[in-house]
Amino acid sequence: YKFSKRRGLLNIRYYTFIEVIIAAAIMALSLVAILGVCANSSARMAKSVRAWNNAHRTVQAAEYFLLAHGAQGSIPSEFFPYKDSLASFRIEEAASLPGGVETYHGQWKLAVCVITVSSLSGGASESLRIEQIVKEDDK
Repeated sequence: YKFSKRRGLLNIRYYTFIEVIIAAAIMALSLVAILGVCANSSARMAKSVRAWNNAHRTVQAAEYFLLAHGAQGSIPSEFFPYKDSLASFRIEEAASLPGGVETYHGQWKLAVCVITVSSLSGGASESLRIEQIVKEDDK
């Protein structure tokens, strides 16, 4: 119930203690829900940033190795500026081809380029396999 006192022409209403407690509880529950949503969204955002960084590093390494025609060794820092990651490149024989399909045609052959970017801090490594026609000399 709301109590009121009449003072002249003003009608002043007072809230009971139970109404104040209920309003405070509703506000507290709302605040907890909002903070939970914010914490969850920031964790998801951090996870997506890590995934994007890993994918970006892998694609940068793939672009360099494929444009440099499988250059061995390390990538120059202007192309791969990440000090906490290591990129590697290797060529494998194409596997699981249908019967009767040859991998060689003259000096050209079908190969699989495997580009791996691994974290030096012990994080997960990401690998990319690209089928490519290469000269026998390039291997």
